[in-house]
Amino acid sequence: MKMKYFDNEGQRVLYLNRAVEIRYYELQRRAAKITEHEEMEEDIEGAAKGKSMLLY
Repeated sequence: MKMKYFDNEGQRVLYLNRAVEIRYYELQRRAAKITEHEEMEEDIEGAAKGKSMLLY
């Protein structure tokens, strides 16, 4: 991906900072979904083995 041309260094720093920030939040959301999915699998496996599932 090409970076836009900016006249001053401050604009470049802000652009890159925002790009890193957006990517960080994307990865956080993905990690949260994976964790949630793993917890659901553990609950299902526990239920299959006869362990009770706690519902809140």
